[in-house]
Amino acid sequence: MAGLKTRQRTACPDEVPITPQVDSADNNDSATARILSPQANELTSLSAQVRSARGLTRLLHTTWRQPVEFGQQNAASVRVFAGKNYARQFDLSGQQRADEVPTLELNNTRFEDDNTTEKSFFEQLEAQLESNKDVSFAQMMAASEKNTTLLQAQVKKASVAYNAPIWQVDGYIRVYLKNINRVPYLHIESRMYYRQPVPMTLNDIASGAEPRYELVSVPFHQMRRVISKQLHYFDHPLFGMVIKIRRADIPEEH
Repeated sequence: MAGLKTRQRTACPDEVPITPQVDSADNNDSATARILSPQANELTSLSAQVRSARGLTRLLHTTWRQPVEFGQQNAASVRVFAGKNYARQFDLSGQQRADEVPTLELNNTRFEDDNTTEKSFFEQLEAQLESNKDVSFAQMMAASEKNTTLLQAQVKKASVAYNAPIWQVDGYIRVYLKNINRVPYLHIESRMYYRQPVPMTLNDIASGAEPRYELVSVPFHQMRRVISKQLHYFDHPLFGMVIKIRRADIPEEH
């Protein structure tokens, strides 16, 4: 079966706020990573300089609090995303979306397997009917309900894939401690992707035709030993990150 369409559009915003607003009352849990309110932000003067600089665009200015563990394998991965949401223009593979709503292609193999099960069910049902035994309503509806559940699951899967946000910058940052010559040092590992639309062919641009675009994901992976209370700049040809780590004072519970 084909042609079943889902008309749900992305519920995520088209762009992440440069300074996200959060409720500070929800930030008292010290066991997990928590984004803090804008009042906790530092580097405001640097942020203002970036905003006024020609050719530079701010994507995100935020602060989060997290526990720091010893060992890279024990470090929590904090997801960081910023910038535009390209989900309306591109799919998860980076291909440009058509104007129409997506078409759901159902998994025919799954249905063939379930049709075999359904045939066995009806053979049993027919045998019960011929033997004049009572057949419950639940038995009669079992096969129909199974196919309905499968159909609903595939519709949901297609809807989730269509609505998944595709952020301009997306990835993970891990902060951890590592002993070097028996001295503990902070380390930052960043695994990010910067996404940018590029024309698929230059011939269309040269001829004046409207080009089709592809969303390209450029990887960014850096690992660095850092010192708290100092600024650390992570450079990339397309974007950069400035990170500062400071010790957090956790309020005592009463």
